Amino acid sequence: MRNWYTRLALLFLFISAYTLPHRWVISIAGWFGRQSTLFARADINNQHQNFRLLLKQESDIAYAHAVGFFENQYKLIACFFLCCRIGLKRWLNFVNKRITVTNVEPLRKLLAQSQNAILLPFHFGDFISLCSVVWPLLPPEYELVILRGAHTTGLNFNWINKLINTHQLNVSILSATDSQDLKQLLRKLRKQQVVVIIYGDLSGAFGTAQETRFFGKKARFAVGALKIAYQTQCPLLPIELQGNAFEPRKKPCLQIKSPFYVRKKPGVEGQQVYLNAVVRMLEQSIRARPSEWMNWQQVGTYFQPTKLVQ
Repeated sequence: MRNWYTRLALLFLFISAYTLPHRWVISIAGWFGRQSTLFARADINNQHQNFRLLLKQESDIAYAHAVGFFENQYKLIACFFLCCRIGLKRWLNFVNKRITVTNVEPLRKLLAQSQNAILLPFHFGDFISLCSVVWPLLPPEYELVILRGAHTTGLNFNWINKLINTHQLNVSILSATDSQDLKQLLRKLRKQQVVVIIYGDLSGAFGTAQETRFFGKKARFAVGALKIAYQTQCPLLPIELQGNAFEPRKKPCLQIKSPFYVRKKPGVEGQQVYLNAVVRMLEQSIRARPSEWMNWQQVGTYFQPTKLVQ
């Protein structure tokens, strides 16, 4: 999508975000996404093939979802610009009025018992909104730890850092690629009261991997979250953000799913059940909302050879 059309669309969305009502900006972003059929045909065709080959969709349905994928991409960019327009001081209040949290009881029960937890999101929705909705769920004595991977964008985390400083939030950001940060994370999970956010749908290109089947094909997924859960015996709670805080036609929500424990070491023969369970949940979410999964453009990395967990 990095062509003259994309650059023009981003410039127009940036100007619109600071001058027009929120619902207009989201509508304009969707319009730019739909025009990709004219100005970014190669990208649309590639995504069309992904839906046809992996999801086994009919050609016309796959094409409609491919267009929807680019609509969603532009809407997420517009969301970031609108976050900046609202400002750091007003953002937390705004986003928590717009996004509801469903099935929060399993998390509250764990925290009431002074247990730690690992939240396992998939790549749906914008990361700033997800973190902003999780923070208010934690008691004051708990620290939120965000494990940042090599795939994450600097803009999001620069904004999150400013948000943390503005509101004096009990939040820290650690790097998944830094061995010292990973040791610090394990210490926190064993000795402090913390809740950790780690993405659960990364390909094997982003860490030590384990094989599974993804939409019927052999694939490799990173198992860092499963390894950390095993080493600390902290429960994993899959979470999923549906929609965005600025969407005018539907109410967005953050869904928290039931916790589970990794009782045996990932990678050991016969313990494929943990990764399989996560991937089946991911497949179910993708089939329900195929245009909203953000990792489609990197989907080829899930099927490439990578280092397997020992």
